[in-house]
Amino acid sequence: MARSSVWLRVVFLFLMILAAWPLLVDRQNSFIVQASLLERLPADTAATTHVLSYQGRLADPTTGAPKADGSYSMTFRVYDAASAGTILWTEIKDVPVSKGLFSTLLGDTTALPSTIFDGNDRWLGIKVGADTETVPRMRMAFVPYASWALNAGALEGQGSSFYRNASNINAGTLADGNIAASITRDGEVMGIVTGNDGSGSGVDADLLDGIDSAGFASAGHTHTGATIQDGTITSDDIQDLERTLTIPAHALSVDATSTVVKRVSTGLQWQQSFSGPAFLTIAQPSDWDGTSNITMRIYFMPTTGAGGNVDFFIRPRAYSAGDKFADVNDISGTPVAATGVNIIKEQLFTIPSSRFGSKPLWMITIQNQGSGSTYTDDVIVLAVTLTYTAVR
Repeated sequence: MARSSVWLRVVFLFLMILAAWPLLVDRQNSFIVQASLLERLPADTAATTHVLSYQGRLADPTTGAPKADGSYSMTFRVYDAASAGTILWTEIKDVPVSKGLFSTLLGDTTALPSTIFDGNDRWLGIKVGADTETVPRMRMAFVPYASWALNAGALEGQGSSFYRNASNINAGTLADGNIAASITRDGEVMGIVTGNDGSGSGVDADLLDGIDSAGFASAGHTHTGATIQDGTITSDDIQDLERTLTIPAHALSVDATSTVVKRVSTGLQWQQSFSGPAFLTIAQPSDWDGTSNITMRIYFMPTTGAGGNVDFFIRPRAYSAGDKFADVNDISGTPVAATGVNIIKEQLFTIPSSRFGSKPLWMITIQNQGSGSTYTDDVIVLAVTLTYTAVR
C-alpha cells in the first residue's frame, strides 16, 4: 500500500485449505504484510457456495501500534496476473477492526465463483480506504491436497474433452480392441445368423410358426398325382371356384310389339310398368355345383335426372323336357336410387338353388315396377349377369 495520510502496517498470514503459506513483505511501502486465508463452506450454505476466511492486522507503519478500533472500508480483488491483467472478482465492504486485528469472509458480500479457480495462477489485491492497493499482489497458492483434487477435472490424466458422454457414443467408432469379447461385433452377426439357420440360407427364415421351412412349398409349385402323399385331399381342402355368366340385354326375349319394353342401340328401353316382361332362358351351366345359390344382377341406367328408386323383380324357375310352362312367385331385390342421366346402376337378387334344382333349362322372367319403384321415367337395361359356384 503506498504512503498516504493513513499509513498502515498489515500483518497477514495466508492459509488455504488447512495449510499455512507466508506470502508478502511490501518493502517499497515499508509494510510487512501477512494474512490468514482459509477456504470455508458454512454449514448453512449450499455446497456450491465458496468463501475464504481472511484474517489480518492493521498497524500504523510509523509506530507499529495497532490502528484504532473501528470499521474500515476494504477492497479485495482477484487477478489473473501478478501485475496489470484482468480483475476476475471484486468485493468492497466495511470490516470491523479491534486492537488492530480483523477477520472477514471473502465472498460473503459478493459471490466468489469457484470457476475462477481453474488451476491457473491467481493473485489477491488488498486496498484499505482511500489508500492505493498494496503491491506486489499476493499469489494465491494451492495446498498439496488441493493440487491432488485438480485431477478431478481429468480422468487418468486425460481432460474431459478426451471422452464422449453416454448420449454421444454414436458419434464415433469403437475399435474392436475396446469392445468386450462377450459383445457381438458387426462382422460377426451374419455368421451367427447363418450358423443357426437352415443349409443354403441366404438368409431365410428357418421356422414358420414352429415348422421348418422344408415343410412348405413355394407359391409357384405344381403337383402330380404321384407327389400327393400322406393324406387325402377333400373338397373342403380346395378353394371354391366362382363363375359369372354375362347376358347382353339384346339376348333377352321380349314381345316385338310391346310398347313397354323396346329394343334400342344400347339395350332395352323399359318403362315403369310390370306388364311388359323380358325373359332370360339358358341351359343350366354344366359346372354349377347344384347346391349353391345364384346371384343375379341387372345393369341399367336412368334416362332423365328425375329422382326416385328403380325396382325390378324376377320370377326364376327351371324346366325339363315334358314339363308344362307355368309361372312362379317373384323374388325382389333392394330398390336402387336413380341419381343421374346415363349413370350405370345395378340391382342385385339372390336366387335359391331350389328354384332350379336339377332341371336342365333355366328361365327367369324380368319385370319393372316392383313395390319400391318410384322413378317414373324410362330406364335402359344394358345386361344381366348370373354368378354361381362351380364344381371343383
